[in-house]
Amino acid sequence: METAQVLEADTPLDTTTEFPLSRPGRALLAILSIGAATIHLVMVPQHAVEWLALGLAFAVSGWFQMGFAIAVVAKPSKRWLQVGIVANLAFIAVWALSRTAGLPIGPSAHVAEAASSVDLTVVGLEAALILACAVLMAKPRLGEDLDTGSLVVASIVPVAILLGTTAVLASPEAVHHSHGGVDDHGNTVTAAGTGAMDHSGAAMDHSGAMDHSGAAMDHGHGNDAAAVPASARCDWDFNTTAFWAANPPAVDDGTHAHHHGSDAESATPPADGASTVGNKAGLQVWAPMTDVNACAKMKADLATMAGFAQKYPTAQSAFDAGCIEVTKYVPGIARHVACFKYWDDNLDVNTPEMLLYGGNQPWAPLVGLSYYNYGPMHTTDWQNGQMPFHIHEGLCVKGALVIGGDGSTKEKCEAAGGKVMGKTGNMGHYWLNSCSSPDGVFSADNPRLDMQVALYNDDPKFDPATGGDPSVLQQNPCAGSKMTDEPPFGAPPAGTTENAAGPVGQK
Repeated sequence: METAQVLEADTPLDTTTEFPLSRPGRALLAILSIGAATIHLVMVPQHAVEWLALGLAFAVSGWFQMGFAIAVVAKPSKRWLQVGIVANLAFIAVWALSRTAGLPIGPSAHVAEAASSVDLTVVGLEAALILACAVLMAKPRLGEDLDTGSLVVASIVPVAILLGTTAVLASPEAVHHSHGGVDDHGNTVTAAGTGAMDHSGAAMDHSGAMDHSGAAMDHGHGNDAAAVPASARCDWDFNTTAFWAANPPAVDDGTHAHHHGSDAESATPPADGASTVGNKAGLQVWAPMTDVNACAKMKADLATMAGFAQKYPTAQSAFDAGCIEVTKYVPGIARHVACFKYWDDNLDVNTPEMLLYGGNQPWAPLVGLSYYNYGPMHTTDWQNGQMPFHIHEGLCVKGALVIGGDGSTKEKCEAAGGKVMGKTGNMGHYWLNSCSSPDGVFSADNPRLDMQVALYNDDPKFDPATGGDPSVLQQNPCAGSKMTDEPPFGAPPAGTTENAAGPVGQK
């Protein structure tokens, strides 16, 4: 009898037999794992579009977590709980790496991604699962003695987890969540590395790419412009004298498109069916500003924006900082280089989501910035409501690069090796004073940016690798433009009028 007892004590735990896990314990582990699995599986399509391997990884992790939930309910074992701890620690470690140093492989290699409520929810569920597994391994019968009333109260926990998961999946961050490429609506938010860009496809369609000529945009300022005297205004220095002399409207009534006759690509309407809300070319609307505090804030913000010309003077300096090319040079809107480390749902003057360059070479100079968000189109608390936002729909994207404009057809896009995307988020532009836009500092298009700008700036004589000096271009990044008139900033010249202020000489 003693021998039998000794053998029984020394016999290893048989992990194949049913583990005495309480029903509340099974329910808790299952609901935590199902919550994480659901979010992973919902995110599979958008991640598969940006990188198939990433989509498969999300699918595998999601189905593992779903299988774990079934296992701990149907036939729990101590080994399963150990596996759950190890697997979820691995998931959290990969997530932490992607949000700090960036994943070491893939199109977004070494590009740190911003954390979102979606990511944090999954990590929270996985961390809670790890803790619950550890506790229940030591005390598998925990919760077994709960009476009916206590079980009812305890049921709040899984219900709260389900409700929280549902809320996160229904949030805008889940709708637009992406690690690069495109989001689940096909939005172009690629975070591919420069080496992953595929330039072997068809040349970019400059006649329609990223078109800004769509429906008129009503900013809804609602100001009685004529009632604002010139002497009461504090915003004259934000735009050129030519801009004020051209009578910028306080509210866009749809009659001011292409006021300057820009030869930019945006003079071509988008294809039928393309929704390009706010893609308004021509003279920008501007509501008179009389609040000195608001003017001081905008002045400080514009100084910060202008400072990016020193921080990222050339396209190469942006690439060195981990930013990625998403369009070639397009007349009117330049070359877009996306900095995905700044991409979130907030508008912050210190973190422009895209940098705009006046050419396709690495030494091309900065000409402007683009701010991007998924929030309301008319953000009245951003730049005093003066920056018009626009969206794009139906862009053709190949790898990291936009190769076709709004309303691209599926057949033409796929023939070029691309994929037609859905709607983007909201984009607003800022143009440096050194390449001032006659349509306004925040205009959607800058007509000064014609093709001659890129041809001039891309001249090999400016290549620093062969002794060229690209700093010359940074002083005047639009030197090659056909539009040579560069009026000073300030109030309209004498003898002209500005609709929002009345006669300039008015006291």
